[in-house]
Amino acid sequence: MEKEFSNVKLIRRRHIPDEVNILDKDRILAFKDDIIITGWDCIHARKDICSGYSMYFLKKGYKVSKMLDSGGRLVRWYCDIVMPHVQDNVYEFEDLLLDVVIDVDGGVVVMDADEFAKAIEEGMIDKERTVYALRALNELLGLIYSGDFQKIKEQLDFFDNRAYNGDLGALF
Repeated sequence: MEKEFSNVKLIRRRHIPDEVNILDKDRILAFKDDIIITGWDCIHARKDICSGYSMYFLKKGYKVSKMLDSGGRLVRWYCDIVMPHVQDNVYEFEDLLLDVVIDVDGGVVVMDADEFAKAIEEGMIDKERTVYALRALNELLGLIYSGDFQKIKEQLDFFDNRAYNGDLGALF
């Protein structure tokens, strides 16, 4: 079921560094069932990345981003482990620090496990969030190693290639 998203507010909350970003410049391109797809420009200026597309999996606990340089070329796939908190039309994504980077050559690296450990030690992330993050990471890595991650890449390519015509039936 496609959801009306003109009044939806997206927020990203991070533990390290401790910050909250209202993602009011992100463009919601699609919202169906438990998936939100956005197009975005970088919040902070960077030399390597200029823009991209993200797919939030509300029930799975991760966000997959296609990161592009200023020429629109793929730089990397970046996956965040997130815990969504939803109230009315506000979707706050708590960044649980664990990330997976997939390089253009297919190399896979789990990132920021040190930050994750620090957040647990310092009580920023409790047992419930720890278990949630590890399960989401395990599922995401399973998709990557099985080859099923290719389907997510194709779905984000669909938006990047401007093939989207408003019909989500062809996508989901």
